Amino acid sequence: MSYIKFSECLTSLLSILDISANRLSKAINVDSSLVNRWVNGKRIPGYDSIHIQTIADYFAKNILNSIQAQRLNELFARVCGSHGSASNQKEKIFKLLLEAQGYSIECKRKNLINKKNLFDVNELTHSVALSDEDQIIFRKEKIFSAAISLLETAIHQKCGNHNTIYITYHNDRGIENQNLIDGLREAILKAINHGWNIILLLRLNHNIDRTIELIKFAKPLIRTGKFAPYYINQYDASAIGRENFTVPEIGVLSCFSTKPSSEINCAFYLKNKVAIEIFQNYYQTLLPNYARPLIHYYPPEDRPSFNHCLIKSEENIGNRFQYNYCASPLTLPEQLYVKLLKKKRSQMMR
Repeated sequence: MSYIKFSECLTSLLSILDISANRLSKAINVDSSLVNRWVNGKRIPGYDSIHIQTIADYFAKNILNSIQAQRLNELFARVCGSHGSASNQKEKIFKLLLEAQGYSIECKRKNLINKKNLFDVNELTHSVALSDEDQIIFRKEKIFSAAISLLETAIHQKCGNHNTIYITYHNDRGIENQNLIDGLREAILKAINHGWNIILLLRLNHNIDRTIELIKFAKPLIRTGKFAPYYINQYDASAIGRENFTVPEIGVLSCFSTKPSSEINCAFYLKNKVAIEIFQNYYQTLLPNYARPLIHYYPPEDRPSFNHCLIKSEENIGNRFQYNYCASPLTLPEQLYVKLLKKKRSQMMR
C-alpha cells in the first residue's frame, strides 16, 4: 500500500484515460481553474464535496480498452494494496480518489500544526546563541567525513514535511580520495531510499574533467528519480570556495576556503535550529530566482510530454555535440559522450 496525494492521483487518472483537465472540468460542470488547482496540489475537494463522486462517474464511463483497465488496476493495487477490494472499475476509481483525498487533507492538517509550532526567522529581533553541539572543523577529509555523518544521521531519522536535502558543488577542485566520494554517494543513496529528496546546486564551467566526474557521480543518483541537479545562472566571487550541506531539522555544514585556491579547508557544523532554517530558507529563495534544473523527470504514464520535449529540443538551434549525421545528443551513448568531452579538452589545450 502506497499513499499518494490527491493531485498525483488525479493526474495519473487523467493520463491513463487520456483526458485533459479542461475536458474534465466541462464534464463535471466546474471552472477549469478549479481542476488546475486540484492537479497542481493547490486545492483539495472537501469531505462534504460531491466532486469525488462525479469525477469517478465520468472516469468510469471513459475506460475505452483493456490497456487503460490494466493500468487502472495497477494504480489501484499500488495505492490500496492487498486490503483494497472493489466490484467494478467505477468503485476502484472512487476508492482511489477517496484514499488520495484523505491523505492530502491529513498532510495539510499536519502542515498547519507544524507552521504554528515553528518560529519565524523574520520575527526574531534579538541574537540567538549557538548550541553546545556546534563546532568548527578543519581539513578537507574531516569536513567530508562530517558531511557523510550528517547524511547518515538523516538516514536514521524519519523525514518530516521538509524532506529536501540541499547540497552544493561550486568548486573546481574535487575530492581526490575515492573512498570519500563513494561514501558520500552511498550516503546520499541511502537518504533517498529513506524518503529524502536531494537537490544539488552546481556551478557549470569549461572544466571537462570536472564535468566527467560529475556525470559519473550523479548517474546512479539520477536513476532514483529523487535527485534534482540545478545549475546557478548567476555567480559572484563570494560563492567560489564555499560548499554547503543542509539537512532540515538536523544540521548544516557550511564549508569555506581560507586560501586563494578554491579548495575548502574549514567548515562550520551547525545544529542550531535557527541557523538550519536560515540556510533552508536561503536555498528555497535561491532556486526559483537564480537556478535552473538540469534534468526533467517524466513518469512512464506521461510519455506524450516527454516526446514533445524531445521534439522541441531537437528543433532548437544552439551549442551541442553531434557525432554524426542525424545523431541525437539525447540518445548519445555515455562512453561516446565522455570521449567527445575529452576530445574537446585536447583541442582547447592546443
